[in-house]
Amino acid sequence: MGGINDLIVGESKSGKTKSFETLPRGVLIFSFDIGGWHALARTTDKREVGKEEESVWLTETGRPLTVIKSFKNWMEQNGRALLPKEMLVVDYTVSDPIALGQYTQFDAALMTSFIYDHNQLWGKQKECIERGICHVCIDSLTSMQRPVLEYIKAMNVRLITVVQDWGQAIDKVDEIVQSSVALPFDFIMSAHTQVEKDELSGRVRENLLIFGKSLPNVLLAKFDDIFLSIVQRSTTGMSYVWGTNRSGPLQVYIPKGMDKDSPQGQMWQYDGIPIGTRNFTNLPPRIEQNFEKLYGERLFNG
Repeated sequence: MGGINDLIVGESKSGKTKSFETLPRGVLIFSFDIGGWHALARTTDKREVGKEEESVWLTETGRPLTVIKSFKNWMEQNGRALLPKEMLVVDYTVSDPIALGQYTQFDAALMTSFIYDHNQLWGKQKECIERGICHVCIDSLTSMQRPVLEYIKAMNVRLITVVQDWGQAIDKVDEIVQSSVALPFDFIMSAHTQVEKDELSGRVRENLLIFGKSLPNVLLAKFDDIFLSIVQRSTTGMSYVWGTNRSGPLQVYIPKGMDKDSPQGQMWQYDGIPIGTRNFTNLPPRIEQNFEKLYGERLFNG
């Protein structure tokens, strides 16, 4: 039995979701981010399979990518095992009949569905392993927290959010993370960050986009490895890397237009989330975003 517990943090489009494709075996992704799993799919390869609320795609590397709406229903109604390297996405976003695009459904029913889905990993753990699930991902903590709050309000029979609801929502997020890291599977969670620059010192502070002053530190203590997802730019192009430690000043890129003093974009020193690892010593400050290369046989293999 195995089980790595990683938190991948970073700004949007920094490679967090895309890195899930480097997990070598069957991947289950609980997807709350609007358009998040589309980073994995080749849009020209969508193929309907004749089943309600299920579609099959291919990733850029040719991995099967199946998108469903309920993992509980999939377990109960679909008797097949995952294909080798298949990625199974439970998509909690819905189409918006008024606005363009999609949105994450902020209601109690969404979180109830997720709880039923997540409980399959505990109640049918042996069956999940037999059907090829090795790596479990939540994408992302930032997008998941609002449905959690709506669920708490519904349980308290309230339309208006009060202080008590915030506290219970923080406890529920903590419970979800604690339950996930205790599973025998590999567990990876992503979270969005927000970059703020101190105009006096020139240093950048990056904060987790989650509510509650104490929650970030509580959650960070539950993960073995915390990496900062970074877009690395050079004269030869662009690549995605993980920042691995805080042993020295780590630099992050402030995008074009964000900083009035550097309209073309500039590198600044990083301060904020305590990234680091318990599993490794002497990692380079930046490494390739690749779970298989980093962990090898440590990854859960069923």
